[in-house]
Amino acid sequence: MKRIKERWVVKVGSSLISGNDEGINKLFILNLVSQVNYLLNHNIEIIIISSGAVAKGMHELELSEGPSSLH
Repeated sequence: MKRIKERWVVKVGSSLISGNDEGINKLFILNLVSQVNYLLNHNIEIIIISSGAVAKGMHELELSEGPSSLH
């Protein structure tokens, strides 16, 4: 079992995740996954926090404005 050296928390904003017409920036996600994989292989635990799910949902539902509250 690998011992964790460090734990990093990474905040990824909606504008980074949803940076194109498809509602999600696949190249950004691919690069993020590659970087996280590298860090995990060097015993660094990663916690990703993002509001990108809201942006993706807005795109899928064809909404022009974000929700005013989250229930």
